[in-house]
Amino acid sequence: MKFDPKMLQVYLVGGTQDTHHDSYEFLAKVEEAMNAGITAFQYREKDSSTMTDAAQLIMARRLVEMGERYSVPIFIDDDVQMALRVGADGVHVGQDDEQIHQVIKEAANKLMIGYSCNTDAEIKEANQIPE
Repeated sequence: MKFDPKMLQVYLVGGTQDTHHDSYEFLAKVEEAMNAGITAFQYREKDSSTMTDAAQLIMARRLVEMGERYSVPIFIDDDVQMALRVGADGVHVGQDDEQIHQVIKEAANKLMIGYSCNTDAEIKEANQIPE
């Protein structure tokens, strides 16, 4: 999927921590949000100790399938390899996550990349990163 700024109009971020670690309720809520018109979804599991890597991978695949049905791009938080494995549309990293230059190298025009910036200096530096 090619980036379109309209994708950022209603960008929802969530993980199973938002439904008391109930995976079924989480998927139902994400689908409800897609029905309501979100324009992008970022899968962000805040407490990875409650889900195995395999369970997170399964969840990510289900979200990608759902995103395809609703034409909603799916971003995976801070895990380029998972994003590539499940066929996500993008990956999102923060300042304290993987180095952005490494993320760009790994994503290699296969994923859209979201990058959190919290200060004017971080924004200025991000805008200097070659595409």
